[in-house]
Amino acid sequence: LSLPPAESLNILMIALGDEILTGWGDVRERHIEYAGRVNHLHVIAYSPRRRGLSTTRISEHLTVYPTRSTTRPGFILDAFHIGAAICRETPVHVITTQDPFTTGLAGAWLKHRFGIPLHVQNHSDFFDNPFWLAESPLRNRAFNLLGRWVLRRADTCRVVNTAEKAKYVRMGIPEERVAVVPVPVRLERFTPEGVPGEEAALRAT
Repeated sequence: LSLPPAESLNILMIALGDEILTGWGDVRERHIEYAGRVNHLHVIAYSPRRRGLSTTRISEHLTVYPTRSTTRPGFILDAFHIGAAICRETPVHVITTQDPFTTGLAGAWLKHRFGIPLHVQNHSDFFDNPFWLAESPLRNRAFNLLGRWVLRRADTCRVVNTAEKAKYVRMGIPEERVAVVPVPVRLERFTPEGVPGEEAALRAT
């Protein structure tokens, strides 16, 4: 992708959950760190309406837009409408989605509407996986087809290991469009002493 320097980059992310607002785990901390490396990170996050969450500017570089969706399938259209409003109001240089299915479909629609490059992430092993397909044959076979459709419309893809990249290449995705980026692990959390104050915080929840 041909993108501006990081300090000028505006990214639109479509996320699978609203943990960044509800405070679960280190999601907020990580996204504040990610956003600090670019001009602005706009995160559209699936969030059920019953939670009553609202758009929140978490830091100078990070804004989160909960979809307040009434149904899980309705999230796709909600994300598209919110993303379209963002793209009309501010320059967006790249769209990134957290999976090749629901968030990927919303991202593909936004790419088609606004001509913005699309980056699709995949943190697991779904495509043609017989165990995954057997879990829910009808639903997951539909997702298998949808994901392939989304990947063919992505400008770049992210997978977490070389085996998954090889699978993408066999599916016809050009090798140069698939990047292997393992999920980062904060190793300091697993040292005997841990992160100062974290044990007390976890016990209090």
